[in-house]
Amino acid sequence: MPRWRAAAPAAFNSLGALSFLCGRNALIYLPERWQYHDNFVAVLEANSAMDGYYHGYRYGDFRLWFLPDDNTNTYIGLASMYFYPWGSTVNRMKSARELFTFPQTVRLKEGSRMVVVSSRSNPRQVASETDRALAPYNMTLQFQSARRIHHRDIDFNLYFTIATAKATARP
Repeated sequence: MPRWRAAAPAAFNSLGALSFLCGRNALIYLPERWQYHDNFVAVLEANSAMDGYYHGYRYGDFRLWFLPDDNTNTYIGLASMYFYPWGSTVNRMKSARELFTFPQTVRLKEGSRMVVVSSRSNPRQVASETDRALAPYNMTLQFQSARRIHHRDIDFNLYFTIATAKATARP
């Protein structure tokens, strides 16, 4: 038997063992196996909370207003349950980290019901941000109730609100 035939299997085994030992600590991207399932479950939980809060609602009875953040995919999934493309939300999807903004194309009147969706857990912070955004319209949101949605890595809050006119100081 030629010498190279005996050396070939030994070299192959050596390379295999070295690649295994070197590759054990290699960083390999493995996607979160349950990511889309978790998103689906969180959307259903939020949908159930909203349906429970607004019994027998009709299209247009309330709108969603959310701040794009780490849960934006979940918010868009939630919005799609309420006919997102036809005006059920008041969002402009610009940057991933902008403050709450209220587009001028959306008409807001007193008594309008809105669900503010945010990963921020401090209602006062959310209220101050929404008040800042609504200041040009002389409106504010009166917070009625809140519901936390938490499923594994997905965590956000639903703030149920009603739009009211700001009280103006009388002379």
